[in-house]
Amino acid sequence: RTYLTAGGFKAPGLGRSKKMLGVVTGGAIRLTPPAETIAIAEGIETGLSVLTARPDLAVWVAGSLTNIHGRGMGQGRPHPSPPADRPKLCLPSSIPDMDGPGIRLPDTCRRVLILADADSRDPLFYDALIARAAARFKAEGRDVRVAWPPRGMDFNDLLATQADTPRSEEPT
Repeated sequence: RTYLTAGGFKAPGLGRSKKMLGVVTGGAIRLTPPAETIAIAEGIETGLSVLTARPDLAVWVAGSLTNIHGRGMGQGRPHPSPPADRPKLCLPSSIPDMDGPGIRLPDTCRRVLILADADSRDPLFYDALIARAAARFKAEGRDVRVAWPPRGMDFNDLLATQADTPRSEEPT
């Protein structure tokens, strides 16, 4: 469950506004029919925001980051700046376990656009998981791109910021 305002933005003041119910591995919330290029978002608010900005793009929602990157093989390199309470923390492996995939895409999907979030508390850890996701889709024979909003934001934040920005009436 994700709570949104009538305008499609994250609803403020609800405490923990997201909750997954049940198993999501392998599944997707298909906001559009399949296409040769599918943009994959972690959360519904990101997917809806991108679809609002780019209605021509096929957008599916994985429901969780784990469902985008799937399982990894082995251990990643040591974290260069681990939290004090976890001094031996390693980054996630960038090698995908192809027997433990996440979201399943149709064979007709030739290109994947991963809609990353740039608001993680640990950007290095998050970036390693996105790298694994990209490696997984590439191993499936797909062309992969990653779209990043500005650091500290996700695409819903970006759309909300743009919605608050006055627009000039003059052509540019």
